[in-house]
Amino acid sequence: HRNRFRREMMIEQFKKELIQKLGEEKPAWNAHRKVMSHRQPIEDLSMKIANARKSAVLLLIYPHKKQLHTVFIKRPTYEGVHSGQIALPGGAEEEEDKSLLHTALREAEEELAIHAKTTDVLGALSPLYVPPSNFLIEPCVAFQPERPIFQADVFEVAEVVECPLINLVGEDKLIDNQRVSSVNGKMLVKGFRLNYHLIWGATAMIIKEFAEILEQLDFEW
Repeated sequence: HRNRFRREMMIEQFKKELIQKLGEEKPAWNAHRKVMSHRQPIEDLSMKIANARKSAVLLLIYPHKKQLHTVFIKRPTYEGVHSGQIALPGGAEEEEDKSLLHTALREAEEELAIHAKTTDVLGALSPLYVPPSNFLIEPCVAFQPERPIFQADVFEVAEVVECPLINLVGEDKLIDNQRVSSVNGKMLVKGFRLNYHLIWGATAMIIKEFAEILEQLDFEW
C-alpha cells in the first residue's frame, strides 16, 4: 500500500512538471535536426505551412508493469507515403472537429479505442510540418491513470506497439544508419529501435523533442 501511494505521488509530480515544461519554450528545431540534419525551422516554412493540411496525433502516457509507457501503431501496407510505418495514433482534421486536440482524441478512439473521457490532457509539443504528405501535425500529450484496453481498428492499424518511456530517453537511444524503404527508394535514416520496429521520420522527430523534455524532469526512471 505504501509503495503504491509513493508511485502515485511520483506520477502526480511527473505530470505537474511535464505540464509546466510543455508550457515553456520547447527544443523543437534542435531536437528535430538531430533526427534529420537538413530540417528547416518551422518559421522558415511559412508559405508551405499556410497551404498544409492540418492533423494531430496523441502521445498517450500510462503506467504499465511499474513503468510509464506510451503506445504507437504500425500502419497497414497501402498505396501511400506512410505505408507500413510506425506512428502515433492520429490523423487528419475533419470539419466536425472542435480543435486539433479533438482530432487527436477522436482518431485515437477510432484507431485504438482509447477513451477520451478518461484522458487527462497535459499539453502539446511543437507543430511539425511533413513535406511528403503536406501535413502540419499537432502532437498532443495526455495521460491515463491505467493502461487502456487497446482494440485496434483492423483497417487502420496493423499492430499495436507499446514502449516504456525510458527506452526513448537519452542521446544513445537515437541510432544512426538504419536502412528503410520509402517512396524515394531505400535510404539510411536515424531512428529509435523498438524491438524489431524502427521509429523514423516525422514520428522520430516528435519523439526526440518529447524525450529531451522528459530528460529535464526530476523523475526516477
